Amino acid sequence: MTTVTLPRRLGLPRLARPSWRAGLVGLAGTLLAAALLLTAASLAIGITSQGLILPHVTVAGVDVGGLSRADAQARLEAALPSLTTGRATVVVGTTETVVPYSDIGRGYEMGVMLDAAFGVGRDGDPVSDAVARLRTVAVGVGLPVEVHAFDPDAI
Repeated sequence: MTTVTLPRRLGLPRLARPSWRAGLVGLAGTLLAAALLLTAASLAIGITSQGLILPHVTVAGVDVGGLSRADAQARLEAALPSLTTGRATVVVGTTETVVPYSDIGRGYEMGVMLDAAFGVGRDGDPVSDAVARLRTVAVGVGLPVEVHAFDPDAI
């Protein structure tokens, strides 16, 4: 028969207290990994959107994200109401004249609206562009409608 001698007291192994340095290294590593992930996501958005408007960009409530300039213009022209219907009353002194909007050159500033849509996330500064691309994809950007009320030459 064999005998085994047991220690006087049975106890669990003692765990070392966590070091504050280990927590700091873990936090720094997590922040670095998050920064690298966000940078990679922003670069991927920028590369896939070459020549296209960034996703989730709307102009006057019309979604133009992911479209080329020609496609975005066609979508805006199809979706926005016509500004040539209706009439304006022009008052000069005591003389009133009713003029159709089509005669005074009322219309959308299509070039200005498309330039603004293409300018989202493309300011030239890499850091602000990266943040703008991520914000645009996450939240979206709404741009206002631009209208020229009349053509001075037509008046």
